[in-house]
Amino acid sequence: MDAVEAVNWNKIGHLGILQPDDVNRLKELSQDRENIASRFQTAPQRNADCLLTLISRVEEDRLAVLQLIQAVLSVPKNAVVFHDSNRDPYEPFVGILLRPDFRAASRSAQIIAALLTKAPTGRAPERLIEQVILWAHKNLTGLESPSTGSATGNNEQIEAALSALQVLLREDSFRIFYTSRDGITKLHNVLRNSNKNNFEIMYRTIYCFWVLAYNADIADTLFPQSLIFTLADILKNVTKEKVVRITLALFRNLLDHGKNNQHMIESGALKTITTLLQNKKWGDDDIVEDLQLLNTTLEKNMALMSSFDHYKKEVLSRSLEWSPMHKRESFWRENAHHFEENNFAIINALVDILQDPNSSNLCLAVACNDLGEFVRFHPRGRSILGNANYAGKTAIMKLMVHQDPEVQKQALLAVQKLMVTNWEYLTK
Repeated sequence: MDAVEAVNWNKIGHLGILQPDDVNRLKELSQDRENIASRFQTAPQRNADCLLTLISRVEEDRLAVLQLIQAVLSVPKNAVVFHDSNRDPYEPFVGILLRPDFRAASRSAQIIAALLTKAPTGRAPERLIEQVILWAHKNLTGLESPSTGSATGNNEQIEAALSALQVLLREDSFRIFYTSRDGITKLHNVLRNSNKNNFEIMYRTIYCFWVLAYNADIADTLFPQSLIFTLADILKNVTKEKVVRITLALFRNLLDHGKNNQHMIESGALKTITTLLQNKKWGDDDIVEDLQLLNTTLEKNMALMSSFDHYKKEVLSRSLEWSPMHKRESFWRENAHHFEENNFAIINALVDILQDPNSSNLCLAVACNDLGEFVRFHPRGRSILGNANYAGKTAIMKLMVHQDPEVQKQALLAVQKLMVTNWEYLTK
């Protein structure tokens, strides 16, 4: 948290910018930050007008006045009052945002964001939303290099950008707008590229994702698998409690939306969640509640995803992907006999995928894996797949020279399983 900067009220009083009563009232306001909400509300409209006048006129005390306005706006309802002013509440801050003074610009970005979230319905200027996002993204990527009042390294720039986004994304209507500006990718890059020991940047970035995930449309479709894997890795390796808390809260928001449950399981997050629940005592009830909910829900999903009915639907829809059951020996050991149903209809479907020129490389690789696992775990798998009526062996062997390395690899492994009796011995 920034140290409180004192406004030189004596100097401001001598400049005659404000009436003496206004100066005294704002001075008292600035000196009682703990009760700033009630102090501001003693004369809300007059205080807002005076602060807008002050920030438009002062130079030397600009940072201190900006900090005071930030403190006032930390109580969201106070932002509404600024919109009732006779002047444009954004104008003085936009001017500062465009200047090369980094610290003044960063505070102005947060103030503009706070004002936008409380703009009258339908009257938040889109150009200003765009401007705050553009400023934040430039600082997230280190493109801004202010010549005065510069950040002390890239971390300060990133934290300032994230602070502005944390405020802006409080408003749900801005969340979709933000994602349309490639926001999720920008934030994901911060997680991937920042110092793994910088917990403040980590926390603020995940906080932005957490707020975004309150929008159901975003939670359903816009969190990619790669991001879930990055978050799962953080949950596994970072012990800082506030980072653990916000990551769990984000996962809770993503639960039961789109393919997020599946991706959490595939990422290993379920195993980490179970470990955190069983092996550590938490003083925070929210963490315990989130862990319990995530563990219970994902365990049920794991069981469902490992069922043969779920597997059949995946194969018959020709939408194969590396869901957990394809790699779990227990699935194949328990369900190998089910492949006999309907005259080995699922085996035929897998071979059809291999023979279909329109099958994706992912589908081909997974189908090769599955046929190989069928050979391993079904007592007659080798003879069944080698039977000319199924054409499975021939289809797999053709893919050993496929242009995609992963398809080649899975085809080779499947052929080895066809040829070698003691596969387990070979892989040891």
